Amino acid sequence: MIDIDDLEVESVAFELRYNNVYRLWDTSGTIWAEMASKHPELSVTNIQPNQQLFDTPKYQISLELGLFRVISRGSEAIDQVVTISSDIYAALDHNIRLTSFSRSGLRIMQSKTFESTSEAMTYCGSAQPVGNTSTKGLGTRVGFVSGNRYEGESSGLNATLKVEERNINLNVQWDAIPYFKPLKEKKIVVVTDTDYYTIGTIDRETLDVSTWIYQASKAIKRFWGVL
Repeated sequence: MIDIDDLEVESVAFELRYNNVYRLWDTSGTIWAEMASKHPELSVTNIQPNQQLFDTPKYQISLELGLFRVISRGSEAIDQVVTISSDIYAALDHNIRLTSFSRSGLRIMQSKTFESTSEAMTYCGSAQPVGNTSTKGLGTRVGFVSGNRYEGESSGLNATLKVEERNINLNVQWDAIPYFKPLKEKKIVVVTDTDYYTIGTIDRETLDVSTWIYQASKAIKRFWGVL
């Protein structure tokens, strides 16, 4: 059994999907003005006709024709995602009257670092690696992977438990070496990656964003508690 409270939160992402709303092209300026009035720390990352991306060091917001997504990191990530998702939803509701949604999803990634692969495998309850494949990113190698998927009439859950070897190499330009040191670090990390989502159409009247996110996070915690 994995004690999910024993793992640190790496990231939390909430996504709400709906039918393409082409009025976004006419109202996006007003929507972001409302968000900036509540969150002046927001800065523009990328603006395209079909996607606008704003972020801060703590969270990121992506707004597209058919969805919005909020991602945050760290121990306060769930509360941060609740606040920002509720605000961007309210701004959308003021300007684009959405009547239904095709999917609401919450994805939480958590991790715990170990001194060795064997310790991490023991923690996962596995004696032997299931796979050993290289993946792109920060030099990540996956040593053990276990996946579970469950679907009911109105909701589903995808959960993955894995052991990763993370090789982090951060180079520093020669003239900056007196002030900054290059970073070379290897970590053995147990990672849980859990996606809880709805199935079927959601009526606008039945969705309260903040309540749904908190309930989804509790469903994810219950899953790991009985695994």
